[in-house]
Amino acid sequence: MIPIKKFKIVLLVFYIIIALILIYEAAIPGDISSKQHNFIKKIINNISKIFIKEKIVMPTDIVINNSFKETYYTNETLTLDVDVLPSNASYKELSFTSTNTNVLTVNGNGRITFLDTGKASIIVEQKDSKITKNFELNVIKYDEPIEELIEPEAIILKSVDDKKSCAIGDVIVFYLAFDKEDVNDYKFYLTSSDESICKTFDNYCYGVGVGMATIEVTHRTTGLTSSMNIEVTDGSIIEPTYYKLNGPDTIYINDNTKYTYTIDIDPNASNLYKEVRFGAYDINGNRSDDQVFDIGWNTGELYIYGYGEGYIYAYFGDTLSYYIKLSIKNILPEYELENKRIIIGESYKVVVNPTNKDNMTYAIYTYSSSDEEVASIDNLGNITPHITGVVDITVEVNDGFDSVSKSFELTVDNKVIEDDIGQSFGKIIRKGIAHFLGFIVFGFIAFMMFYMWIKPKYDGSSKYVLLLIGVNGLVFSILTEAIQLLSPGRDGTIRDVLLDYFGYTISFVISISILLIAYFITKKRKNNKKIEPDDNLGVE
Repeated sequence: MIPIKKFKIVLLVFYIIIALILIYEAAIPGDISSKQHNFIKKIINNISKIFIKEKIVMPTDIVINNSFKETYYTNETLTLDVDVLPSNASYKELSFTSTNTNVLTVNGNGRITFLDTGKASIIVEQKDSKITKNFELNVIKYDEPIEELIEPEAIILKSVDDKKSCAIGDVIVFYLAFDKEDVNDYKFYLTSSDESICKTFDNYCYGVGVGMATIEVTHRTTGLTSSMNIEVTDGSIIEPTYYKLNGPDTIYINDNTKYTYTIDIDPNASNLYKEVRFGAYDINGNRSDDQVFDIGWNTGELYIYGYGEGYIYAYFGDTLSYYIKLSIKNILPEYELENKRIIIGESYKVVVNPTNKDNMTYAIYTYSSSDEEVASIDNLGNITPHITGVVDITVEVNDGFDSVSKSFELTVDNKVIEDDIGQSFGKIIRKGIAHFLGFIVFGFIAFMMFYMWIKPKYDGSSKYVLLLIGVNGLVFSILTEAIQLLSPGRDGTIRDVLLDYFGYTISFVISISILLIAYFITKKRKNNKKIEPDDNLGVE
């Protein structure tokens, strides 16, 4: 049996050792080492095997199912059909990249648009496994087939409804009759012998003064001519009090709606103003081969060839015109970016996952860093950290006249990074074992140590010992959390003080309960001994 004096010394030594351990633990920096990090991850993986039934299946290959042609034309598109193997792989997200966006582009859905003559490769990557496949495509410019012209050998000028007279402000519409049925070269122009009586515009003439005039037609290719005499009678030219060009001013490039522009015009106006013609021009107001849209001269039907801006004009007679500025826009990606933290020596690739993948039409990203000295980023979104610091990384999509840009905050550190679950698990270990359980043990040792050294009596003096024990726990709870405030990566909160003291109080309450139980058991035994009869004392 250990003597009381030695037992007291042992308790005092244990008290001091546990107090120093709690203080030392509070001073340890918050960033756990790579060894601790791997240990925690090992524990997590083992727990996962027990509780998580779903097995993670990593991809082993990606297969491109398309049959490719030797050559593609610039008026074509192609959507890739890609499978990730095995079919039950847990990760199937793909990224698509073009090595030459001047020749062809590819969006997030694998839809390839061929733009210009040349060669370019498509890189298909499964993002989680880093498995890649690439292939090269050859693109040539598409030229509209040239239709062989069949020219007439004779022409006859005719008018609609065989009209040969009109009033001032009225219109006569002309067309050509050919000597052969298969003629497809039918372009012509009109001239008037007297423009003070009758003026011409496109395929019609209109009266401006009383009298007779000869309208002559000339076939543009052959130079063949034909003519007709027109009489203009008395009347007046009534200009419209209102007119309006109807049609959209913004269209998205993948919109398959058939758009036709129309005119609202004063019905009382002369027929001259009701013969409307349409024209399309580029952003500089010129006709050019690079126009992104065109319009039917007589029909007002819109034809879309690409994205950009220009003008739609409507002509009323030869004096009035009205226009709409039209924008053919791409549907740009809609995306959000999350803040990231990386360490020096590692790299990170920015991956943009648009929420509108199914209908976006443009996804060429450009990247920039607010501080190249801290971290730089290349044109493929690969980030290289250089020194510790914080930078803003910006991702922009710009199709020439419209753009979307987002930024995220990148923190560059030189410490090992824990994953979120590792950090959370580490905090649980620290708070649950080092603090809560540590203070439970500390409470038991402190309770026994103070009781053995102070020896309270059951005359009311024990309450001072209990108060001292309680204050001891509170002081150490506050002290350890205050030390944590000075430790890198650690924090101290009132909540943690209460958690520490709660562990201490549990042992405090249990210890008092044990003492009270022991006290009442001892007292009961003493009382029992007092009332037992003495066998040696008898009555004769």
